[in-house]
Amino acid sequence: MIWGILLFLLIGFSGLTAQNDCKLRKETLKPLIQNNSPFFNRLTWDDKTKTETALLDESSELHITQSGCDRHHMAFVFKFPMPDSSTRLADAYWPSLAFIWLDRVFQENLSWQLYRQDFRKQLLRFYDTQAGPGQTFNFPVLERNFFYYETQNKGRMEVHLEIVKYLYNDRVRRPGVEEESYEE
Repeated sequence: MIWGILLFLLIGFSGLTAQNDCKLRKETLKPLIQNNSPFFNRLTWDDKTKTETALLDESSELHITQSGCDRHHMAFVFKFPMPDSSTRLADAYWPSLAFIWLDRVFQENLSWQLYRQDFRKQLLRFYDTQAGPGQTFNFPVLERNFFYYETQNKGRMEVHLEIVKYLYNDRVRRPGVEEESYEE
């Protein structure tokens, strides 16, 4: 009995210290979509699971899940209806559609402007227009890694995009003499 209590306390304490070592605390994660965005309907945010959902139109939806510790993970799942088989889709239709909606998600995010063009170029570079649904690839842009894959599920195309952003330490060591060593 006493060993069980000690084991429980040890596991609880180690979990607490692991959270304290994180560069990104779970409680600081907030929704990505602005509440007053004209592009999304029926926005919901579950603060416990850090999951956000929104309707893009009457038949398309978006799910965003965030997590992190040493890196910030943002997992997007875009669910679009499949067009009928007689419709000819433009080359790179699915990643282009996802890019348009990402632009709308990040409309108020200034850091998106820093990497959005490079992201779009890489996304279209790796997307094989001759291959069918089910593509999987990843690529880096600045301090972010992007993981893209598609699936067809129940007559819908699901475009999955995960963005993993590396988080730097706040304590940057600069070369040269430490600032505290100067006498005033």
